[in-house]
Amino acid sequence: MSPLVFRKGPFSGLCFFLIFINDLPATISSKIRLFADDCVVYNKVTCMHDHNQLQDDLLKINQWCNTWLMSLNKSKCKLIRFTRKKSILYHQYFLDSDLIETVSMYKYLGVRLTSDLSWNNHIEAIHADSSRTLGFIRRNLRSAPPLVRKMAYDTFTKPKLEYAASIWSPHQAYLINHLEAVQNRAARFILSTYDFSVSVSALKSQLTLSSLQLRRKLTRLCLLHKVYYHCPDLKSSLLSPPDRTSSRLNNSCTIKRVSGSTNAFNQSFLPQAISDWNSLPSSIVTIVDPEVFLSSLRIHFSCY
Repeated sequence: MSPLVFRKGPFSGLCFFLIFINDLPATISSKIRLFADDCVVYNKVTCMHDHNQLQDDLLKINQWCNTWLMSLNKSKCKLIRFTRKKSILYHQYFLDSDLIETVSMYKYLGVRLTSDLSWNNHIEAIHADSSRTLGFIRRNLRSAPPLVRKMAYDTFTKPKLEYAASIWSPHQAYLINHLEAVQNRAARFILSTYDFSVSVSALKSQLTLSSLQLRRKLTRLCLLHKVYYHCPDLKSSLLSPPDRTSSRLNNSCTIKRVSGSTNAFNQSFLPQAISDWNSLPSSIVTIVDPEVFLSSLRIHFSCY
């Protein structure tokens, strides 16, 4: 029998770490999400029993760490409550004897989450970050040709404007324009056209730069397409067929609309994505392949 050989390297190390922590969710009753070495524990809290259950799960996580000789970075452990209610059940949570700090905003996997589920702080932050990156490009590529300038914008600035955009895509006009202003400045820089009598829309068309709002819409549709065709568990829990359909008014893959009592929910990812999906023709929504679906969307919306 040949011996087992374990190759060392970043990939194998990550795999072993994931296997090592894979049993952590089985030890607690609260919902848990793991990504690399990040762990999020969350639950709906409506009474003291829910508070106690969450605290008990934190105790179990701490015991799991002690069993497997792991330590938590308690300085990075934070508590955030997601609610817009005026009357809140406050409760302190501990890891060992250390009180977990309560915050109103937390950056998780690059996305800034706030206790009131507003995306204004996140959008302001990515606007500032992308503006700094664009300023760096402008200072260092003054003599570069337009092709190189556009490549730098597409590589370094645009990804910051679009990272996880399906989640935080704004519906307010002032925030939409706030983000688009970065791309408008980029278009004028790329073509060295600072004469404001020249339409920036014409410059973006010349550069084949679709509006960021349209690109966010396509990203949103692609994410819903992935759920619809390639994530059966999510599809069964999030999407359902409509009560009635009309072959004249609806496409063949129409999804039942979801709505809530707040504008924040109605303008969030799922309601918006379903509305966009239902407005597509059957010839597009029946496409299963993700790349073909995206290509068809670009043609349908004239998106570059």
